[in-house]
Amino acid sequence: MAGFVVNVYGLKQLHHKHGKKPEIAVVIYMHGRYEDALAEDRIVRDLYSHIRDLKESENEKERNLLIVSFDAQDHGTRLTDQKQRHDLDVNPKFLYDQYAILFNNKDYASYIIDFLPIFLFPRGERNVTRWIAAGRSMGAHSTWHVLSAEPRVKTGFVFIGMPDYNALMKQRLGLMNLTVGPPYVPDTLAALVNRTDPAKTPYTSSSSTLNPFWGKHIFQANGGADPLVPFNLSEHFLKHVVLGPNNKLTKESLEIFVEPHIPHQVTRRMIHLAAMWIYRWEIAPSPNVTLPHIKLNAPTMARPHGAISPAPTSSHD
Repeated sequence: MAGFVVNVYGLKQLHHKHGKKPEIAVVIYMHGRYEDALAEDRIVRDLYSHIRDLKESENEKERNLLIVSFDAQDHGTRLTDQKQRHDLDVNPKFLYDQYAILFNNKDYASYIIDFLPIFLFPRGERNVTRWIAAGRSMGAHSTWHVLSAEPRVKTGFVFIGMPDYNALMKQRLGLMNLTVGPPYVPDTLAALVNRTDPAKTPYTSSSSTLNPFWGKHIFQANGGADPLVPFNLSEHFLKHVVLGPNNKLTKESLEIFVEPHIPHQVTRRMIHLAAMWIYRWEIAPSPNVTLPHIKLNAPTMARPHGAISPAPTSSHD
């Protein structure tokens, strides 16, 4: 798109029946640090396959699915300086290099929402009506920014990510016995984070106009033994975020899965749960849909066992 490379999954599988062309839901998937979009091709393809398996081919009210991915700033086709992607022990600017990438991902997600339908369907052949944000690690942190800033995105899934950059900065600096402050965290960066981070929004508000997460549906999966992005970085936010009025559907709009003994990686269980999440909220005609049972090695927040007690963490994006 105007020189910006976007990988699109599912174009050949779009279908229409009896002259009717179903609406389209698009997942915008953002990769992790050090990787590029195609390095996470397996995750995207597995996700797409699981969602397709859930679709009822005879149900004309189901939306069609596309998944798109792109290289983050200073990654893949956009690489300029490998050092900028490294941790604090190699790159003292790491914390603001990464925050800049999260911001850029957020902006490019909105750019994709604006322009992808124009480039894919210049004659108005199909109608994209739903947008989903998703990502792994650095891309998952970015997903929280998209959910916070982009009103057109109503659903997201977060693989081994977190919504609170102040907590992440404190954790990373603590691993090196450093405190939050210059030169690793310039005052201007601290001010920017405090102004723009998802955890600094009125996410606990019961006002649909003030709370950017009101009406959204969010799935987050973390590894229970992840030393890089442990679940405790997200715990306070996820305990208090308000997603809508106090009713059954809102209660089911947040799902958390902390998989025991898993380090900083995405598992097949996480992918399967994310696929069901997307199908329920964005593909199926109604969220009141019956989903298949899958065997889990830990409960999730939205399941009958109630809120989970995350497995202990041992302390790349």
